[in-house]
Amino acid sequence: MNDVKKLEAYLKLNADGTLTLDPSYTKLDISRSVTNEVQDWIKYLNDLVKQKEAVINSDFSVKILDKDGSVLTLENGNNHKMKVAKKGCGRSGHDLYWWGYNLYFDCNETRTLYQSFKAGGGATSGLALISRVIPVPPTQLASVISGVIGGGLVGFGQMIQDEHEGHGVRIRFTGLGYAAVPTGVFPQ
Repeated sequence: MNDVKKLEAYLKLNADGTLTLDPSYTKLDISRSVTNEVQDWIKYLNDLVKQKEAVINSDFSVKILDKDGSVLTLENGNNHKMKVAKKGCGRSGHDLYWWGYNLYFDCNETRTLYQSFKAGGGATSGLALISRVIPVPPTQLASVISGVIGGGLVGFGQMIQDEHEGHGVRIRFTGLGYAAVPTGVFPQ
């Protein structure tokens, strides 16, 4: 995550809504594998922008667009996969950034998630929950994220349960594209 944060200073949002990485980033001491991942992820995001499937904001957060061009949000209900849970129970959905993702699970989904991991349900159960909060086009990421989580099973389930304070959790995935790994579980 530190390397990714260093690179953010070299990001530029272009007039056409795409991102570029200033070539002077090479003066940073960052491994080639990280910079290659960053370049690949920027290309992926730029392709979404060019296809009018996403918008990159000035803070480098990414909003996924519906087919009619409207931004999919938890509040506007444009996507059946995203919702606000009962008052006080947290939210479900995701935030996509240039550096990774935040996935949000309401209190009911959080309980189901940690119970399935602790019981050994793992990747299958995780994929079912995760794919509900990530809208198209990044649904392919759901299976990757679920597989990464699934590897930890019981331990990850316990971490989720420990952070759940009754309002759901936010799971942060740091990394780019298919190299995203869970780097934190936080109460909502």
